Amino acid sequence: MQPSPLLFWLGRQPILDSTGNTVAYELLFRTGPDQPFPTSGQAATASVIAHAFNDLGTASVLGNCKGFINFDTELLMSDVIELLPPHATVIELLETIEIDGKVIERCRELRARGFAFALDDVVQL
Repeated sequence: MQPSPLLFWLGRQPILDSTGNTVAYELLFRTGPDQPFPTSGQAATASVIAHAFNDLGTASVLGNCKGFINFDTELLMSDVIELLPPHATVIELLETIEIDGKVIERCRELRARGFAFALDDVVQL
């Protein structure tokens, strides 16, 4: 039996501070309770943004916490970021992003607009 196309699974992985309090959530796309990984990273991020921020609402998904959302280069450079509230969003830069002048300039522009950043899956410094 196929799930309804209106059914959406949103993973919220808590991010804790040093005292164990939840201060943020990494928002993750899920196709179902037993299928944690999507086929396309961009489609997953687009679904998280559409459902978490538009359909469900920032307050019901995050409360007073921030939401960490994965971005690859294409999404970082796109207008999809315009849909996100800077005060509640941390742009999580995927390890696949090749850092160049355009990426640095885009991050500076978004930082000036109030966005925060995190690095995802850093394996070397």
